Amino acid sequence: MKIDGKYSLLLLCTFIFAGSDVKALPYDYSACIECLANPLKPQYGGGIITNPELNDGLKGWSTFGNAELQHTESQGKKFLVAHSRIQPHDSMSQKVYLQSDKLYTFSAWIQINTGSDVPVAAIFKTASGFKRAGDIIAESNCWSMLKGGLTVEASGTAELYFESNNTSVEIWVDSISLQPFTEKQWKSHQDQSIAKNRKSRVRIQAVDAKGEPLPNATVSIQQNVPSFPFGCAITSLILNNPIHQKWFTSRFTVTTFGDEMKWYSTESIQGREDYSVADAMLQFAQQNNIAVRGHNVFWDDSQYQLCWVKSLDTHQLVNATYKRLNSIMQRYKSKLIAWDVVNENLHWNFFESKMGPNASAIFYNWAIKADGETPLFLNDFNTIEESRDGASTPAMYLRKLREIQSFPGNSGGGFGIGLESHFSSSTPNLPYIRASIDTLGAANVPIWITELDVASHLDQPYYLEQLLRELHSHPRIQGIIMWAGRGHQGCYRMCLTDENFNNLPTGDVVDKLLQEWGYRSSSSFIADVSGFFEASLPHGDYDMMISQSSTMDFSRCLANPLKPQYGGGIIVNPELNEGLKGWSTFGNATMEHRKSENNSFIVAHSRNQPHDSIFQNVHLEIDKLYTFSAWVKVSNGSDVPVTAVFNTPTGFVHAGVTIAESNCWTMLKGGLTVNASGPAELYFEIRKSKVKIQAVDAQGNPLPNATISIEQKGGSFPFGCAMDKLILSNTAYQNWFTSRFRLTTFENEMKWYSTETSEGHQDYSVPDAMLRFAKQHNIAVRGHNVFWDDPQHQQGWLKSLPTKRLATDAYWRALNIVKRYKGQLIAWDVVNENLHFNFFESRMGPLASGIMYNWALKADGATPLFLNEYNTIEDSRDWKASPKAYINRLRGIQRVLDNYKGRFGIGLESHFVTPNIPYIRASIDYLATAKVPIWITELDVQSGPNQALYLEQILRELHSHPQVQGIVIWSAWQPQGCYRMCLTDNNFKNLATGNVVDKLLHEWGLRSFESTSAATDANGFFEASLFHGDYEVTITHPSVTNSSLCLKEPLEALYGGGIIMNPDFNHNMEGWKAFGQGNIEERISKDGNRFLVAHSRKNASDSFSQKVQVDQGKIYTFSASVQVSEGSEVVAVVFKFPTGKNIRGGDMIAEHGCWSLLKGGIVANFTSLVEIHFESKNTSVEIWVDNVSLQPFTKEEWKSHQDKSIIEQRKSKVRLQVTRANKAPLTGAEVLIKQTRSDFPFGCGMNHNILTSTEYQNWFASRFRYTTFTNEMKWYSTEIKQGQENYTIADGMVKFAKENGISIRGHNVFWDNPKMQPRWVNSTLSPEELGTASAKRINSVVARYKGQLIAWDVMNENLHFRFFEDKLGENASAAFYYTAQQLDHGTMMFMNEYNTMEYSSDEASSPANYKKKLEEILSYPGNANLTAGIGLQGHFGSGQPNLAYMRSVLDFLGATGYPIWLTEVSVGIGPNQAQYLEEVLREAYSHPAVQGIIMFVGPITAGFNETTLVDKNFNNTPSGDVVDKLIAEWKTGSLELATDDQGYIDVSLFHGDYEVTAEDNFASSSATLSFKVTKDEPQSIVQVQIDT
Repeated sequence: MKIDGKYSLLLLCTFIFAGSDVKALPYDYSACIECLANPLKPQYGGGIITNPELNDGLKGWSTFGNAELQHTESQGKKFLVAHSRIQPHDSMSQKVYLQSDKLYTFSAWIQINTGSDVPVAAIFKTASGFKRAGDIIAESNCWSMLKGGLTVEASGTAELYFESNNTSVEIWVDSISLQPFTEKQWKSHQDQSIAKNRKSRVRIQAVDAKGEPLPNATVSIQQNVPSFPFGCAITSLILNNPIHQKWFTSRFTVTTFGDEMKWYSTESIQGREDYSVADAMLQFAQQNNIAVRGHNVFWDDSQYQLCWVKSLDTHQLVNATYKRLNSIMQRYKSKLIAWDVVNENLHWNFFESKMGPNASAIFYNWAIKADGETPLFLNDFNTIEESRDGASTPAMYLRKLREIQSFPGNSGGGFGIGLESHFSSSTPNLPYIRASIDTLGAANVPIWITELDVASHLDQPYYLEQLLRELHSHPRIQGIIMWAGRGHQGCYRMCLTDENFNNLPTGDVVDKLLQEWGYRSSSSFIADVSGFFEASLPHGDYDMMISQSSTMDFSRCLANPLKPQYGGGIIVNPELNEGLKGWSTFGNATMEHRKSENNSFIVAHSRNQPHDSIFQNVHLEIDKLYTFSAWVKVSNGSDVPVTAVFNTPTGFVHAGVTIAESNCWTMLKGGLTVNASGPAELYFEIRKSKVKIQAVDAQGNPLPNATISIEQKGGSFPFGCAMDKLILSNTAYQNWFTSRFRLTTFENEMKWYSTETSEGHQDYSVPDAMLRFAKQHNIAVRGHNVFWDDPQHQQGWLKSLPTKRLATDAYWRALNIVKRYKGQLIAWDVVNENLHFNFFESRMGPLASGIMYNWALKADGATPLFLNEYNTIEDSRDWKASPKAYINRLRGIQRVLDNYKGRFGIGLESHFVTPNIPYIRASIDYLATAKVPIWITELDVQSGPNQALYLEQILRELHSHPQVQGIVIWSAWQPQGCYRMCLTDNNFKNLATGNVVDKLLHEWGLRSFESTSAATDANGFFEASLFHGDYEVTITHPSVTNSSLCLKEPLEALYGGGIIMNPDFNHNMEGWKAFGQGNIEERISKDGNRFLVAHSRKNASDSFSQKVQVDQGKIYTFSASVQVSEGSEVVAVVFKFPTGKNIRGGDMIAEHGCWSLLKGGIVANFTSLVEIHFESKNTSVEIWVDNVSLQPFTKEEWKSHQDKSIIEQRKSKVRLQVTRANKAPLTGAEVLIKQTRSDFPFGCGMNHNILTSTEYQNWFASRFRYTTFTNEMKWYSTEIKQGQENYTIADGMVKFAKENGISIRGHNVFWDNPKMQPRWVNSTLSPEELGTASAKRINSVVARYKGQLIAWDVMNENLHFRFFEDKLGENASAAFYYTAQQLDHGTMMFMNEYNTMEYSSDEASSPANYKKKLEEILSYPGNANLTAGIGLQGHFGSGQPNLAYMRSVLDFLGATGYPIWLTEVSVGIGPNQAQYLEEVLREAYSHPAVQGIIMFVGPITAGFNETTLVDKNFNNTPSGDVVDKLIAEWKTGSLELATDDQGYIDVSLFHGDYEVTAEDNFASSSATLSFKVTKDEPQSIVQVQIDT
């Protein structure tokens, strides 16, 4: 027992043995092997057998075959007799109905009329054949119990009868039973048996040195040695293979040597014994605490005898066998846990044929004398595997055991039953297995499964799991050995791993069950208030650690508020000691007076709007200054901004703001002045609101204890930054920007002087590209601007225009740009700075601005139209732009023409020098009287020592003001500097101003969006206080951001940390412990952020850990903010399972000085506790971690994410209107919509076989419009001999693709793997010659196919290999990309790699390393504008794909802004191949960053042997069915719809090309047109005009 912590702890343990709560019919494990005078009652009352005790004569029974049937009574017992038998099957029968989904256990009592030792079998004749349920050796004069069982392949009527080859005897039968169980019931028997026989309840009490209980102590339990022996055979191969040794010792506690102890291995030449190999294997086992079963002393099969043994006469053989037995058994005496003395002597009799019928019994006699302490086993096959093998039935096994036990001198031996358990590829007969073990168990000797395996088959892993569950749960089984030892030639019939000791599906099954059964498991629990803790634990030896943490300090504000300043001043009832006197409800809140610890206060709850709160009327005077203070607290959450607001006759006045907490009181202090004396209402406003959610089922019934997960999808408060066109070609800029902002304004790119530099030559390509980029990253855009009234910002040609031309050009300018971006922007700055300048007024008249707003209103009446001006709140001395002047100009514009119909807004540029906070607040209060939205549009602060300080002051004031609805910072980056204020340097490392922005983004919930998860109460309700914004709510119940940036402050824990305890370390180190040999400590940053540090590390894995429970079938997404103490290093998260297996969940290149988000995850293949820890190979650095999250999702929830994303990313809403030629809408028109081509590239690899196979061509062309040639464009295919290029095959395939409208990805220019070069390249060329040859290659292939391909994989697998880098230098890859782009600048250039998303354990191609390599390529001179793409091959193994890791990788790489394609998707062969292929494809298709998918799959006839879609007859495989299903699902089928009374149809369509036909049935007219649906360009109304 290990004790840790500052307390001396006493441990009191009580072991509680309890039965299980059996809700299904329990299984009867009893069996009788004695021959009784009278049969026992039928089990289960006979089950579904009619007249089981024969009390109703022959009812239900009839003759089978030619026997005569007789109902007999003897000594009061009634039974059936079948006599006059001619054939073995002549007996009695009963028909029963058997179901394919049930398991049947059978029993009957049998007797014969004369003789003894007569085998009798129970047989079921079914529609699919004969099923042998079990056998017994029957006697006369007493009754024997036959117990067995069966399952059937198909439901139907079956006939039970009995059979004996001895036709001279009568068969007597009584107490027959056939009991069906469902699979669920069968599994419940297993679970109940495990709970009863493999586990015990343990009660622990923690007390201190004085014997006082320690409430809430943490009890950590670690199993060291499991009691149940579960192991695997090994061979001598393990001795020299450390990987094999590590794999084996981390799992198993017992073993058997495959051949190394057998006679033919230790004495191949007579008299020359050699135990060296067996000795070495035993030494290895002992060193690793692995018990060994001795196998075997003798094998009774003649084919396994040595030639010299076969040649011995009887006397010589007796001497040789005696010497053999004593030699080996005395050598290993007391070192083994069991001996298989004679192997397979039920099937073979080599020694009996030579030495007489008692040979086996004699061997056991010698063995008892040689080593009387070690249990001696018989070992044989087919006793439980095959009911049809009459040689080794349970009855025959027991007869042989009795013979040996009854031999003189053997009665004192410790015997055991060894069941080899070599199962075939057929479905295991679980009822027969269970019943056979029941029967054998009645012998009361140990039963072991000694050589378990399953023949190779698609269902091998599934059958293995069924068998292991059945055998482990049986109370009679005392140990299991699997026969899966890997030798030089592989395994006997079943391997658990490949040759590299990576798990096969069978190995995954074993690992899953090891974890499920608690092998070497660890758990942590919290004791109750009396120090007690109870748990049900698997039997074994345990270490326990009990600790109790000291009390933690949660206070960052005050537990109780202080007295009001100035005694409350003019506030009535300031301390709330007089109830609600003086206070009223403001808005729709509910007000309540409460008390706590002698403190009285008011609560505003059930709030729906930000201003819903409490208020008090006060009288304010114009000539006074007021100071205000209050103490505030919120019901839950933290960092909640609370504002005090006064509603005065002249507008709203903002008095102050504070950040409130839920567990303490915070002081809000501020002040105000007013513009006029009069009454005012004081109230409070929160940009968070309290929401109440009720979870109900489909019938509206509340769901108590439902899990509600709330994730904020976007903050409602728009906060953004201007951007420059340089963002289009700068990945670092893109990453920095998109990780922070969801709002922008283009600094100059939409302005007139940018889009029309010369009259009539409009160019919108740059703003179009910037808008596409913004849309791709869900960034809203403010249009800036249509006109700028400053004469110095007009084009020269514009200034020279006469008035009429100027007005005309201005009109078309407004119409073109506003219509072009109609519906795509959230606002327009129509006229810029028309309070300070008047260029257009001076030329077009004083109403020019008003007219321009009217033009904009007509072009787009839905988008708000802003005046945009400076100095309105910045400088009180600038009378031109004072708040009053601004309001007057706004009202003047609104009065022009019909502008009063428009949606106007106030744009305040906010270019500050030194801020005057009171003036800012008062000015906004005044502007708010206009009752239109107020935005801060171009905020910056002049450079100076206080720039960051002033920026924070201004931002806090503006964000907290209730009338400000959005803020844009004017800090578009340019290498020569920003307009006045930058947020980063040229490497996009934050400046002090950037740190301010990041801090406030985090504080305001605008960057790391809120997430929370909690359980509903008894009525299904859950309440939370949330920032305003859009949320996604996921409710689960048993019944029914950019991660690539390095940030100054860590993001909040995603999903609130999920199932992680203390994810943000605000509770010190609760839930966390040191992992390995290093030390850990909590630290606090200067900003008050708490994080955990692992230091003094000696091993890569030395860090900290937390144990969590994962549930089978769930998908777990992981994230954490990580940092290192110096430099930059790879930090990984690792999930350690109780078996010792480590699964890498993801990694990130962490840096010092900023926080990187590490994202990843796992899919739980079994339920278990796992230990999460971190790794970094550089042990000299400290690992810093904060805000850890592990969020579980069910597969249903995961698929719902995919489905939602598909709707958002792959479909768009389209409105069609059908009209007549006169524009009149056509009601009830019949409309047929057909998709003719999908926009999403979903294709398949093809190879040269397509040129010669019409079937292959037809199959391919009917499905796919995108392809990659698997090998035909590769260098080794086009230039087998140096200088002899041959593109014939590739050209032919290109021709076929073009003829069938199939787009092609070029694959590949170069492959960095040295094994994949043309032989002449790899073997003969010097570096100089290789440089020449590679230049010729790239110029040849890229130029040849220029303009014919949609992409090139320029470099293949240059993360795993470096052939060209080793020969040509580190920049080889980058130089190839430069050349390729120069040769074909219109084609996208990809880097193609494997294992980046497939396997988290492959560090070489981790997402971070992929990004790093791509950035190296892009930083090469001339590559800055490379049209780069990310190619992820997607070759998945046969096991469950790690969808959580896959999604996190796509998130990470997607943040780069480069298009991602899955380029070579395949899934390894296995029983779930089709399912896993579908999971991978759905995950990829649904991810917004994925822009195309190519599978490397196809027909078997074309050599696609791994993931085959069609067989040799081009009939679909299950994987082919999946692909066809998804092709159909991801395409809009033909839709037949009818228009409404306005001629409209609204429909959601997949992106692509469409043909629509509308028919007017009354006029017998129709019209057909084509249209396109895309994501980047929202579809306006599709007009279909029918000429009637």
